[in-house]
Amino acid sequence: MYQDLLNGLYNANNLTNQAQQILYLQNLQEDVKSLRRAFTVYPVQFDYTNNKIQASYLLTYFPHYTELLQVALNKTNSTIATENINNLLLFGSGPCPEIIGYLKYLNEHNANNNRTIKASIYDIASTHWQYSRNIVFNNIVPNLKKQSIINQTAKDLRIDNSFTANPIAEKSLVVFQNCLNEITEDKHQVVVDNFSKIYTAIPQGSYIVIIDLSEYDSVINLITRIQTTLSSNDTAQIIRNVSEGGLNRQSSYANPIPFIRENLLTGIPFQVQNGLIPKRHIKFTYIIIKKT
Repeated sequence: MYQDLLNGLYNANNLTNQAQQILYLQNLQEDVKSLRRAFTVYPVQFDYTNNKIQASYLLTYFPHYTELLQVALNKTNSTIATENINNLLLFGSGPCPEIIGYLKYLNEHNANNNRTIKASIYDIASTHWQYSRNIVFNNIVPNLKKQSIINQTAKDLRIDNSFTANPIAEKSLVVFQNCLNEITEDKHQVVVDNFSKIYTAIPQGSYIVIIDLSEYDSVINLITRIQTTLSSNDTAQIIRNVSEGGLNRQSSYANPIPFIRENLLTGIPFQVQNGLIPKRHIKFTYIIIKKT
């Protein structure tokens, strides 16, 4: 995946020789450090509009986050894979690591067979994230989609502003991944209310999955409130409860390719913490609720 991301960034920035590519990665080091600092503060905030920050995100966080939805859905074993759900509603998706996780999950269970998957992407900065999504959909998705067709649409939306959720006709997989950590506590009730609207809008047989970093107590409290509210519906089946706790999972992408280690993520584990040490573990929690 790392090489695919690099190839996409090279093409997007017209980097045609190795000297240019080396300089490009080296010039991202300060942006990586800035991004790392942003994730130490709640609520998380960083400059989505900056393509260098997006490139830093793609190379330092994105590969790890492609695994989270796959891990969560495997809580159901192959159940969701065999229920032929092809309508995805992805909130706070950014560069869309969730679509990679979903395709990996389908492939793991031999269920990616000539599907037509519709991915509706909602994000506070979906227009700006188009830069990164183009790289993901052009360089990574083709390696995973097999004979399936992926149709995507993107729309700017703040999940901490009250919105209207129109009825949805087809069974859906609704995913909120790594976006609740950007919500201030004074907006929590608005978010809970929006989840209730979405739950009402989706048909029977749909799923809501919330995945987020477990390092922030405020995030756990918000997920708990959402789960409590949705579970008050007689039709709600809790498949994975927030009370089961968080996971500290070693990433499959803990060892970036040498070109990235030599020119961008040059930090040495267990030595000086300079913000350039490759990420190795992901601390996250998740819930899954089915509307029966």
